[in-house]
Amino acid sequence: MMAEEAEKPGRQEASAETPGRMPGPELPDSQLELLRLAVQHAPLILSVYDKEFRFRLLMGGALGERGMKENQLVGLDAREVLKDNPELLASLEKAKQGHTHRWLGERTGVYLEAYVSPIFDGKGEFNGLVSMALNVTDRVKAQAEVLRLNAELEAKIKERTGELEEAIHELEAFSYSVSHDLRAPLRHIGGFLELLLKKSAASLDDQGRRYLGIISDSAKRMDSLITDLLSFSRVNRQERLSLRFSMAELTAQVIHDLDPDLQGREVEWTVGELPDAVGDLSMIRQVMANLLANAVKFTLGRQPARIEIGALAEDEGKNTYFVRDNGAGFEMKYYEKLFGIFQRLHGAAEFEGTGIGLANVRRIVHRHGGTVWAEGAVGRGATFSFTLPAPPVPKPAP
Repeated sequence: MMAEEAEKPGRQEASAETPGRMPGPELPDSQLELLRLAVQHAPLILSVYDKEFRFRLLMGGALGERGMKENQLVGLDAREVLKDNPELLASLEKAKQGHTHRWLGERTGVYLEAYVSPIFDGKGEFNGLVSMALNVTDRVKAQAEVLRLNAELEAKIKERTGELEEAIHELEAFSYSVSHDLRAPLRHIGGFLELLLKKSAASLDDQGRRYLGIISDSAKRMDSLITDLLSFSRVNRQERLSLRFSMAELTAQVIHDLDPDLQGREVEWTVGELPDAVGDLSMIRQVMANLLANAVKFTLGRQPARIEIGALAEDEGKNTYFVRDNGAGFEMKYYEKLFGIFQRLHGAAEFEGTGIGLANVRRIVHRHGGTVWAEGAVGRGATFSFTLPAPPVPKPAP
């Protein structure tokens, strides 16, 4: 090995069994000279030891950068030269037993990677060692730089994530506060409008009563908008439960709750087999309530309105549920707007709504680790699908 390898201990990293080697045929002088020139110019240090661990050869193009000369250590006992490096000496001893060892260590700021292998004579008996050491300083420093940059990137991501979470919390708090502050004056408007209509309706002409009706409807619509905003902002603050529940029972309850909106309408419900899901029951109730209410709303005028609720086979631990209708549908080129807050693909005069329901659906499903998507065509209905975690399959009894 090298004289400086006694300066600081390295560490042994790996070993592999190496069978005994038979010496190859002797090389002609021309090839020996070529081999010598190659080793002299190669960026490595080649060391050969006899069976007593004395240096027999030391050469290589990397000797100069270590401040050494060719064959400088020939005749010296490696165990004496490397006496303060027990790990490297141990790898030499193990190589004597027929193992090849990889050793990586640092010497005065230079990182070396060395491979130590045994030499066997024609009878298969141990006859010494050969080692090849490479200067891997640039590689080690590059790896360290990559690790440093990764650590900096992770720190920046963590910092930016914290700032983003703080901004989101502030925005949600602002939305919640504003919504509550707006609701009080709206209720005053609604209350005084009712009093005014009761007291002065007879003295107002048709145009006056129409104006009051417009004000009342606008106040109610804004109250609905505030309610939806509060629900939307509450999703991220609300602690999410994760329990198994019956999607079939949940769907039946939501359909029952929609009965008052179906008076005078012909609606055909088709409910397929719905597997149980895992999640927060109250949140998923909001999802189904929004999707089914939309299906009821956008099938207005259909005789009959057909609404189908079903599920697809479990895939990768998730169930896929869908709500399909034969209603107004939508143009797929506007799909990106579909789940955005305050985004509407139909005018308020055509279909009532606040443009928050589907945004709430997406946020809740995403919080459960699922996805939501839709397909539709104008005048040909729409299908809304979403995934939820499936209950774990029970293990068979032993």
